Amino acid sequence: KASGMDLILKHSKSVEKLQVHLQQGALASFSEGIALNGTVKELRIHSLHLSAQDMTHLGSALLQNTSLTMLALHTFTDGNTPGAAAVFEAIASHPCIRHLELSLIHVSDPAASKAFIKMLQTSKSLRVLRYHTSSNPNSNLAQDIITGLNDSTKVTTVDLRYAMMRASEFDALAKFAQSRPGILIMPSKPSKYV
Repeated sequence: KASGMDLILKHSKSVEKLQVHLQQGALASFSEGIALNGTVKELRIHSLHLSAQDMTHLGSALLQNTSLTMLALHTFTDGNTPGAAAVFEAIASHPCIRHLELSLIHVSDPAASKAFIKMLQTSKSLRVLRYHTSSNPNSNLAQDIITGLNDSTKVTTVDLRYAMMRASEFDALAKFAQSRPGILIMPSKPSKYV
């Protein structure tokens, strides 16, 4: 249960890796543990859907956490869920997160998109982004990544796996990747895209 995870995070002095599978709404139950924990370096969160409250609580917890070096957030949640911006903003200012794994539909909400770009531009610790995503008709996946990385000298590796992407976005990213050897786009030659 999430409450049990909260106790582990609050009191354990030895746990360094933690993986949790959550129902919607459960993340709030152990966000305080994430905030106060000082030993867990790798946190993997799996959930079919994260609510606005889940995302907001996670963002607040990350602002207080000082130990995480790796965060994985795997969900089918649309990145436009209210609170997504708070998560990106918290990662941008986190002192230690070097490795970020995201699985979500790319954002099209202006606030979340701006926060995603800022995360790439301003994070002093982030080095690796593994992003499993899908572009929706209203998002600017390629432009957000290109804009964010253009002004970033810290992020050296981007592993982008996509389910669907517009042809214009794929072409723009493929061209940009030629100048940044650390960018991997898969599939590299899609048989069909919109």
